Amino acid sequence: MKQLKNVFLITQHKQNYFNMKTFEQLSIRCDILGISISELCRRADVGRQTVEYWSKVEPQTLTIYFKLMNALNQIENEHNTAKAISIEKRKRHKRELPTGE
Repeated sequence: MKQLKNVFLITQHKQNYFNMKTFEQLSIRCDILGISISELCRRADVGRQTVEYWSKVEPQTLTIYFKLMNALNQIENEHNTAKAISIEKRKRHKRELPTGE
């Protein structure tokens, strides 16, 4: 149940998640899955030192990536809001149409 709650929190707060440093994101996901960062690095064939460095200094490439992800999330939110408003307007319009009686 704790794992589902953590996944829910990450997906419901995408923008906050993407504002976290890469190391924090990896730590959260590893914690949810019950594995260590070292285990993740072994499976991904990535040096543990690389990820450890990211805990101290966020690489510029990753910073740019997360800026792009934040912009995409914002655009998705705008589209979803516009879509919800459009659906509500159509529903309201249908209720207001004369029934022909």
